[in-house]
Amino acid sequence: KIKSIENLLNYKNEDENKNKNESDVKSKQPQDILGDLLSSLESGAFNVPDKLLKPIDDDIRPEVKRGVSSDDLDLQNENVEDEEDFEIKDLEMPEEIINQGLIIIETLKNFGVNASIAHIIIGPALIQFQLELARGVKVDRLPRFANDLAMALAVMSVRIEAPIPGKRFVGIEIPNLNPKIIELNDALNSQEFKDKSAKLELPLLLGADIESHYLISGLEYMTHLVIAGAAASGKSVFINNCIMSMCSNNSPESLKLILIDPKRVDFAIYDGLPHLIAAPVADSQKASEALLWAVNEMERRVKLFADLKVRNLAAYNFKIEQGERLARIVIIIDEPGDLLYISSAENNSQRGADELIDLLIRKAGPAGIHLIIATQRPSINLIANIIKTNIAARAAFKLTSQTESRLFAGVSGAEKLQGRGDMLYISPASQYPVRLQTLNSNEKNILEFIALMRKKI
Repeated sequence: KIKSIENLLNYKNEDENKNKNESDVKSKQPQDILGDLLSSLESGAFNVPDKLLKPIDDDIRPEVKRGVSSDDLDLQNENVEDEEDFEIKDLEMPEEIINQGLIIIETLKNFGVNASIAHIIIGPALIQFQLELARGVKVDRLPRFANDLAMALAVMSVRIEAPIPGKRFVGIEIPNLNPKIIELNDALNSQEFKDKSAKLELPLLLGADIESHYLISGLEYMTHLVIAGAAASGKSVFINNCIMSMCSNNSPESLKLILIDPKRVDFAIYDGLPHLIAAPVADSQKASEALLWAVNEMERRVKLFADLKVRNLAAYNFKIEQGERLARIVIIIDEPGDLLYISSAENNSQRGADELIDLLIRKAGPAGIHLIIATQRPSINLIANIIKTNIAARAAFKLTSQTESRLFAGVSGAEKLQGRGDMLYISPASQYPVRLQTLNSNEKNILEFIALMRKKI
């Protein structure tokens, strides 16, 4: 009996010690548990409760794209549901980008947002981190952290695209510390531009996207284009690129230009371009007369179309012989707000400049007359009315406030742009803006282009 009692007491003591050991293991930190496991392996004794063993997930290795080429980047991240720290294990990637990826993940984690980096795209002027959010994280939480990320990364601004259209990722866009300049001449001579422009009558080389691919669209499909941006944001360079890309694909017989520049500084350099109907217009009174001529030409063309029973310029030219075809007319107005001060009594039609512009926007497209309008003040009544009526294609450069961005582009984000050609393009075919970088051109390029066009006459 005494021996049985001793065995029973020993069994209870062993059971209590076992329970105590398991509770001690539960209370230990993960790094302590790992140390105990290593010690056990070295000593040859390996005894761990089954409930403490967890499967280890495979590494997630994001894809990295550098413009048109791709380089593999080894980014290792534990499962987004775990609480482990984010790690990057790539020595070939620039240290700045490695640190920025760490800061983004850690900053979001501090606000209770767990995420992993799925892809990194290094563009000409931007770096886009594409994040995959943990289950249960609401996408609409991300945009509110833009200022916090900008402060943590020590950059001027951060734009958050949540989500990226057509993908299951959230885009975090930050400035590229080593930007790449893409020249307009290189783009005009590229095979990509030649192939796409061959299918368009008025090709516009809008810029390069974040993967360094050129975005080329036809003004004949946009009908009209309106541009807005603060001073020194890149509007003038963008307009120059549009003029040169259209003229490079058209002879003076197939394309006519009217340049209206009340500021008297931007379009004077184009004097002598063979595509111009007249010298660049700087006087407000002459600008009103030019707009009146365009309205009369529109009405004349509409009558011709009615007689031939066609709907637009393309159908008319298809039925007419080569020598009698009508040219497309593009009117480019830089800062139309200055024209609003012209009295309606100052022109023969008793119509003000705003009324003439509005009439051309509504009716001139099928007649082959198109407008490109640029302004620093998208909140003025004229531009606001134009946007609300008939112009769906818009190019938004850096704007001064979120209110202006929502008014002009329909979304916030234009106030977060960097300037220097950074823009959002809103296409008539899509409700989502595309971020582009305007191609670089200067006065020397313009003068060389004009000389080349004159030689072709």
